[in-house]
Amino acid sequence: MNRIGVAVNSEYDEELNMLLNLVSRHAVELVKQQYEFAILPTTKYQYYPVGPYVMMQYDDENKNDDILEEYMISTEAWTCSCIFLMTHLLPCRHIIYYRKETNCDRLLPKSIIHPRWLLKNYRKLKSKVTLVEDDEEAFEIRDIKTTSTTRTKSQNEKFRELQVIGKQIAEIGCQWGTTAHATLAASMVHVLEAVKAGNCPLLRQPESERPRSTSPSLPQPHTGSQASAVLHPERGTHAGNDAQSETGNQSEIDHAISTDELDF
Repeated sequence: MNRIGVAVNSEYDEELNMLLNLVSRHAVELVKQQYEFAILPTTKYQYYPVGPYVMMQYDDENKNDDILEEYMISTEAWTCSCIFLMTHLLPCRHIIYYRKETNCDRLLPKSIIHPRWLLKNYRKLKSKVTLVEDDEEAFEIRDIKTTSTTRTKSQNEKFRELQVIGKQIAEIGCQWGTTAHATLAASMVHVLEAVKAGNCPLLRQPESERPRSTSPSLPQPHTGSQASAVLHPERGTHAGNDAQSETGNQSEIDHAISTDELDF
């Protein structure tokens, strides 16, 4: 410290020490690398105006190819197209070199420093920040409605789902009697025709989910009954079920299936 409120680093020259009182030490160290390269006697850039900008070309004698490094400088806003300035928002070697070559009063004036780096802005912001006690504002737990994340199914996925359902109907229906199977097949044809027409057929509600009506319906399965063996062959049926389905209770079952029609 040279005097109260003024920072001085013996390793810095006048330009860097003046910058040290404007920005943080970290920012000075970043600019120092650019500054020291720009003021070297061996550093050479070719520059020429291009409209409102200045084109900077680095003249490297050791470079083998003919491709030159080119950068565009705005002498009004003091911006450059190089990565260093665009990412750090600090003066780069191209701006420093150009200001040196054009005999500017200062190489690193406050006017070319981005406001985010200035210490006075940081102190001003820090003074406005007030700490809030944890118990001053109690938190609350509440439900937040989220948007639906249901994705659109692909054509292959929809095909596989419907194929599984159709396969299950076929596996069950093939074990029914011939007349019941024919009635089921006719019902499936009606469903197919409705789907081809662009309609979605609706089946009547199962007996257990709708009010009792006088219309005939499928008989309720009972343990050991012949009707149960025909309608639910997977529940412990025996080899003679298919023959029994053609006589006796078969007429009652066929009548129940034919009258429980589809609602389209």
